[in-house]
Amino acid sequence: METTRERWLVEAEESLRDLRDIQGVSILAEDRNIREIHILATSGRSAKQIVRDVETCLRTRFNIGIDHRVVSVAFARRRTSEAPAESEVSTRASAPVAPAAEPPRELTAALQTANAARAEAERRLAEIQGRLDESLERAARLEHEREREVKDGERRRSAVSDTPSATARPEAPVSTPRHRGERVAASQPRTDEARLRFVSVNVYVSGPRVQAQVELRWKGVSRMGSATGWASRDGAQRLVAHATLAAVQEFVEETWAMSLQDIEFFQMGKDQVVAVGLLLISHRHEKLLAACCPVEQDAQQAVVLATLAAVNRVVGSLPTREPTEYVLRPAPRQEESGAKKF
Repeated sequence: METTRERWLVEAEESLRDLRDIQGVSILAEDRNIREIHILATSGRSAKQIVRDVETCLRTRFNIGIDHRVVSVAFARRRTSEAPAESEVSTRASAPVAPAAEPPRELTAALQTANAARAEAERRLAEIQGRLDESLERAARLEHEREREVKDGERRRSAVSDTPSATARPEAPVSTPRHRGERVAASQPRTDEARLRFVSVNVYVSGPRVQAQVELRWKGVSRMGSATGWASRDGAQRLVAHATLAAVQEFVEETWAMSLQDIEFFQMGKDQVVAVGLLLISHRHEKLLAACCPVEQDAQQAVVLATLAAVNRVVGSLPTREPTEYVLRPAPRQEESGAKKF
């Protein structure tokens, strides 16, 4: 004897089979909660229309609301030679509804394929989440070490400044005029620009080649980085990250280098997130830097911001190139030796 749960499932499957263009139905549920609905239909209508019919049928006949994402629709090729006659259709309509038969072999294969794909997607998502958690933990540890080094440096500087020096003599400030033709260090007032700032990103496609250009600003100075490669599906985003590192390298001394380790897009809830992993290399020592950024509108800008979020954790403690400016003047006019005046 069928239980109450099995009875309403059978009735629901029979009701869905009566819908137009539906050949087979399989419902997976726990109590009154429907987890999956698999539909085998002909190619007469679109999958979106069939899913709407399924939602309406379950809502009106059984007062059950479902999420449209639990419905999976597979289309079978319609066989014209096996189309029933009109008398056959009327006889079937008047006959009592038979118990639900076993799902067709094609539907079973489609269910197995869908379950395998879902398991693979869940496994990959768990792997990405684990890698992201590990990267964030390493980044937090590096940030803590950098803050400790900064505090130790401040304590050492304060200890040195408090020690009196017998040989130290105050020097009067000397004002030297700025002459043309001399190399003058750029003296700009310090502003609250301790972090690298994003200015712009552009991607140019020329046949099978792609060029990415990223402009950054730091301490009032702008630098441009570029990277060129092949126009592959995921190559443009990696080129944007390489161009960002090239622009960062313009601010940092050559003894430090940065290399792109990996870039990954994944789904977190309803939003898409990009994670970037970098390697900071100096004197055969490597440090992993990682950060992520939600993709709101522009994926390329999100890649640049994620890269800057990873770099800005340590850029304040790296030796940088001081910007300089040159003032040019015309060469002085020299009198010709031995010239006669008339």
